[in-house]
Amino acid sequence: MHAPALLPDELVGGYLSRLALLNGMRCGATALAALYGDPARPRGRAACPTPFELIAQVAQVDKAHLLQAHTLLPLDQFVVAGRAA
Repeated sequence: MHAPALLPDELVGGYLSRLALLNGMRCGATALAALYGDPARPRGRAACPTPFELIAQVAQVDKAHLLQAHTLLPLDQFVVAGRAA
C-alpha cells in the first residue's frame, strides 16, 4: 500500500481519504480497514491498539503530534458544554 507523507495542517480524515484515492479505494473507512488487514502491520493489541496509533505509524509521525496538529480534538479543551474556557 502506498502511504504518502502527512501534509502540514492536514486533518486525519483528509489523510485517510487521500490514502484511499492513491490506492484505488472508495473512501477513508475502506483505507483504514485495509491498513488493519495489511499483512506487514505488527500484530497484537500492544502493537497498534487504536486507529490513531495505526495512522500515526503509517504516516510516520508521533501519535501526540497527530492528535494535536491533525485533529480538532485540542479544540475540545477550549469549548466544553457550551462555555468558553
